[in-house]
Amino acid sequence: MSFTAAIDLSTFIWCEQDFNANKNRYMALKTLVPDVYTKIRELRLPILFRDNLQQLIWAEFPYKMIEQKEIGYDFQRLTLEFFIDTFSNWALYIENDDNSIISTPVLAKPHFSNNIKTETQSQLCHLFHNRQNPEHKFITYNYFFNHDSNLVLSTENESTKIDTLSYCEEKDINQFFEKYRLKFEHNPKHTRNLRYSNGEKISPFTCYHQPNGEVKAKKLFEEAILHEGYYYNFDLDNNVYVRFLKTHIDQPKYHGHDLSDENEDVPNKVRKKINKYGKVF
Repeated sequence: MSFTAAIDLSTFIWCEQDFNANKNRYMALKTLVPDVYTKIRELRLPILFRDNLQQLIWAEFPYKMIEQKEIGYDFQRLTLEFFIDTFSNWALYIENDDNSIISTPVLAKPHFSNNIKTETQSQLCHLFHNRQNPEHKFITYNYFFNHDSNLVLSTENESTKIDTLSYCEEKDINQFFEKYRLKFEHNPKHTRNLRYSNGEKISPFTCYHQPNGEVKAKKLFEEAILHEGYYYNFDLDNNVYVRFLKTHIDQPKYHGHDLSDENEDVPNKVRKKINKYGKVF
């Protein structure tokens, strides 16, 4: 998957008056949001989050409301487990109270505490200032979002749209995540052996040309780590790093190749994280 998920804070901080008047809407949320959590965890998506926000949600989570039988303990448990499970994959942001950046629709709800409003504004500022980065998507429950288009962030002089999943049923969630799901697609220029073409060094992709190569290559891709726009893994069977890069600029399709274990080829951060020593070629 090729984006960082920014989750609408209304998902976690509810208005008690609205809850009592529209419990059916919250029942629907209870049914749908576990699908969102599952997609994010299974696809190992980073989420826009930080420690301070976690502590605020811990303190302001609607425990009294969800203790009621209609909503139940499951929503509380699944949400808290979600934050714990995704802790190592948080995309951090800094506090920013630049109120010249506004959102359409307004995300800072009247029932939010001042602290939650600060977190909301900080996230909006982060999204606005990273607007050239296509790896941020906004995820929200349609009832809370109450808008028919993407999230728009703007100042007096400029504006930007953030691709938005505004879900009201399960198919919305499935279609959105499938649209952005990263897919492996072999590039035939990477053969079994190292070769040269018009003076260019063409790396092999060893695992792909072995028995069950398609399956092995896909598994390496699915378990790869992201670093500066590329995905990296280590092929234990062949003692070599592999790198995956986009095959098409405008499509989430990636192809892979072996990567020589040389300082200029394998980033130090990748080598330290994977902690393996591969072949040099």
